[in-house]
Amino acid sequence: MSDRFDYREHHRRKCRRDCPKKILLICGNSVSSGVTTHKRGDRIRLASVFVDTSCVCRPIVKIEFSNNIRFETDFDDKCKKEEAQIRIRYDLFRKCKREFTPQLLDTWIFEREIESEKGKIELTTTDTVSFHFCSNNEAHFDERCEYFVVATTEEAENAKATFLKSAISAFVQDDFEEDEKEEKEHHHRREEEEHRRRKEREHCRREEEERCRREEEEHRRRKEREHYRREEEERCRREEEYRRRKEREHHRREEEERCRREEEEHRRRKEREHRRKEGRRERKRNHIDDFYWEFDFNI
Repeated sequence: MSDRFDYREHHRRKCRRDCPKKILLICGNSVSSGVTTHKRGDRIRLASVFVDTSCVCRPIVKIEFSNNIRFETDFDDKCKKEEAQIRIRYDLFRKCKREFTPQLLDTWIFEREIESEKGKIELTTTDTVSFHFCSNNEAHFDERCEYFVVATTEEAENAKATFLKSAISAFVQDDFEEDEKEEKEHHHRREEEEHRRRKEREHCRREEEERCRREEEEHRRRKEREHYRREEEERCRREEEYRRRKEREHHRREEEERCRREEEEHRRRKEREHRRKEGRRERKRNHIDDFYWEFDFNI
C-alpha cells in the first residue's frame, strides 16, 4: 500500500459524510456538426460529456444521445438501375482519468438503403438517431470520466451522410435500491457476524465445560489414586505391624519357654543337689549310728 495521501479518496469520504440523494443533469457538447462522410472507414467524433461522480455515493449514470443525420443519394449514372446504401456504426466510449485507452460501452447501427430505377432523381432524407445507455456500476471508476460518441462508416455506396446537430447529456443519481440492498447486506452481515460470535462463544463455553469436566475427572482420579495409595499404605502398615507383633509374640513365647526351661532345669538341679545333700546327711547319720552301736557293743 502506498504511503501517499489519496486526496481523491479523502474528498470522496468528506462528501459522503452526509451524502445527499440528489440527481445531476450534465449537458455535453457537439463537436462535429455538418461533417459529411461518403467513404468506408471514416471515423467522426460527434459529441462528448464529462461526468463527475465524486460526491455521489453509489452513482447510476444514464447517457442520452441524439443526432440528426441527412442521407443523400449520389448516383454516378442516372440511366442505370443502382442501389444507394450507407451503414454507420455509433460507438459509445468512456475514458476516465486513470485509464489510458477508452472503454467501449455499447454500439448502435444506422442503416439506409434505396434502390434507384432508371432516370430517378436524387433523394435526400433526414433521420434522427437516438439512444440511451444506463450503468449502475460506476462506483469503482474515477470521479471524472468523459463519455463520447464516435460514428464509423462501415458501408457507403452511391450515398453520403451528413451529421447535423448532435446532443448528449448525462443523468447521475444515487442508487436508492443499492442503499436498501447494502443495508440488508449490512444487516445480514451483522446477523451472520453475531451468529458466528454466538457459535464461537458457545464453542468456547463447551470447550471450557469440557476442560472443566476433564479437570474434575482428572482431579477425581487423582483423589481416587491417592485414596487407593493411602489405603494400600495403611494395609501394608497394618500387615507389617501384625507381622512385627507376631514376631514379638513369637520371640516372647520363645523367651518365656526358654526361661521356663531354665527355671525347670534350675529347679531340677536344686532338687538333685538337695537329694545329694540329703543322701550324704543320711549316710553320715547311718555311719555315726553304726559307730556308736559298735562302740556300745564293744563295751
